[in-house]
Amino acid sequence: MSLCIPQPHRPAELKEGERCCSNVTKVLIMPRILDEKKASELGDMYIKGNHAPIIEAIKEKSPVSPILLSDATSGDARLATVYAAMTNAPIIYIKELSKCDDEDFLERYFNDLNVDYIKLGADKSQEIFNKFKISGLSIKKGTKLTEAVTEILGKREAEISSGVKKITSKSGKDYYAHRQMNRKIFKEFTREKFDYSDPDGRFLDLIFETNPVIVIWSKSGLSGTFMGGHPEHLFGKTATSQIVTLAREVGFKVAVAGDLTIHNLDIDFDLRHVHDGKLNGLSLTQQYGAIKYINYFKPLLNMSMRSGQIEPLPLLGVRTVYLEDLFNKQEARMQNLQAVMPKKYARQIFSVPPTLKGQLKQLMIFFYDHGFRAKLQNDPLRPRLEQGIVMLCKTLDTTLPANFSYADLANNLLMKEKLDALFKSLPDKSEFKSVKNNFRDAGATRGFITDDINTLRARLTIEGASIKLGEKKDKYFPRKLDYLIEQIDLLIK
Repeated sequence: MSLCIPQPHRPAELKEGERCCSNVTKVLIMPRILDEKKASELGDMYIKGNHAPIIEAIKEKSPVSPILLSDATSGDARLATVYAAMTNAPIIYIKELSKCDDEDFLERYFNDLNVDYIKLGADKSQEIFNKFKISGLSIKKGTKLTEAVTEILGKREAEISSGVKKITSKSGKDYYAHRQMNRKIFKEFTREKFDYSDPDGRFLDLIFETNPVIVIWSKSGLSGTFMGGHPEHLFGKTATSQIVTLAREVGFKVAVAGDLTIHNLDIDFDLRHVHDGKLNGLSLTQQYGAIKYINYFKPLLNMSMRSGQIEPLPLLGVRTVYLEDLFNKQEARMQNLQAVMPKKYARQIFSVPPTLKGQLKQLMIFFYDHGFRAKLQNDPLRPRLEQGIVMLCKTLDTTLPANFSYADLANNLLMKEKLDALFKSLPDKSEFKSVKNNFRDAGATRGFITDDINTLRARLTIEGASIKLGEKKDKYFPRKLDYLIEQIDLLIK
């Protein structure tokens, strides 16, 4: 439960360095951080531009730098919150003002992991997140914490020569200093936080399934804006259906997780925490815990687009494959995480985003940064991108000749200006819908292209064979037997 502070009059003048926070119009402070009266007073001061008292309150509660997250970076929050729980770092959570009063699944996640947080309500939350800075307060952005966790996971136990000691906060929380953490400690802490059991026997069929099981993670929509978000990392209905079909072809049973809307998918097991935008069944912590629990008895394969939502899974000992677009400029972040957990984390490349929204984002990046691709050696995608740009040109000018090519664009300043205007209009929902429909009518298609489907089929075949081989190990039979005995005992009681 958080405390809602009503919006007061906010003066126009703010001190230099604090101007980026001027659009914050509501502050909600967790009761664990401050009592209700104090929270109301400090929230009122904060909105009026006096940030010093709330900074002091944060510092008094925890000497650790707070972590900044927003509702548009929900994927990054998964691993960042585990790090916050382990280091006793409070979270500053920036959320759209219209949704600020309601508790979302991330706030429940913060509470489940016993992390203190302050919620700031603002119009255009992602813009505030990008610019957020308060003089006198050191803040870590959640989007950068994967690197910090990678550093920890690269440390073996022997590298911490001084020994590891838990620190106890004033409120009685036990936590660790970043410099004292290592691979073993971080993994054990994470697995403890996502502890889960199955008192109702709801996973009985899945645990005793004789075929390998793939868990498909997908987002139902885009977090943030078209420009700031990553539509190229959405499966969409068509690609999700393609993966389900491929998985069945090579012998998998299919489960779904994340906040995917199922539509008419033929699935066998439902492990989602969100359905149609509402919390449903398992919470986020329970979902991770359930997958860790099931994986103890039956090894699972998790598959997702590149996303922070799957980053905790390898730490829980679960094999995870993430799909990433070719030549992604941010590839190093997840590749570094993969490098320290190679047995549990794997990367699968695709060339063309499977959604029209993702393809338009890919073309936009190419249009403004085509020089980058020109420098790449053996770029197999460039001809297709050039063809996509030509398709967009023809939607903008139906009088262009049939043989109009990308080379012709070099000397066509008017068409370049039209493309620039088109891409800059995409954040507007009505404009985007029109562009997307025209793009589809010009011949763009949804779903993975044939080459990507073939590589996915090969990957799933290898992963399925590996799971079957692994299940033959002696450790799984006694575990399943223990599970049955536990379920029988629960029935008797």
